[in-house]
Amino acid sequence: FKKNVYRLPIPGGYYHAAIATRLIYGFNIEVSETFLVDISGRRGYDITTFIDREPIITSVLECNKGRVFEVLAYDFFTPELVKGVFIFYFDGIHILENLVPTLVKGYSQVLFNEIVISEDKPTLAATSMDMIMLAHFSVRERTEAE
Repeated sequence: FKKNVYRLPIPGGYYHAAIATRLIYGFNIEVSETFLVDISGRRGYDITTFIDREPIITSVLECNKGRVFEVLAYDFFTPELVKGVFIFYFDGIHILENLVPTLVKGYSQVLFNEIVISEDKPTLAATSMDMIMLAHFSVRERTEAE
C-alpha cells in the first residue's frame, strides 16, 4: 500500500496522488450512500483539493445529483452517527475508538494523515512541524521507531 499512495508537495498543502483510483473501486451505494467522511476536516480544504484533482471522484459525486458535501458537527467523544461509511479520512489518530463500531467489516476504510519523523533522513517539512507542535502544544510528532 505504501508504494501506491504517496504525497507530492503542492502550494498550500499536499496532493494525495494515486489514491483515488485505488479507493473508488469497491464503493457500494447499497451499503451506504456516504462515500467519505473527513473527521476533523475543519473547512474541508484537504478533501476539496483531493476531489478537485481527481476526475474519477468528481464523476462519482456528479452522479449523486449535486449533493457533494454535507457539513455535520461531530463530537470526538461520542459514537459516530453515520454508519457504514466507505472511507473515513483522519488528520490524526486520537479519535478512532468511537469510530470502530460504525465500520463495516471488509468494506469501510480509514485514512490517516499523520506526520512520522524519519529516523535516518528527516525532512525539513516534518521537522518544522515537529518544532511547531512542540512550541505550541508541548507535544511532538511520532518517529518511525514509535
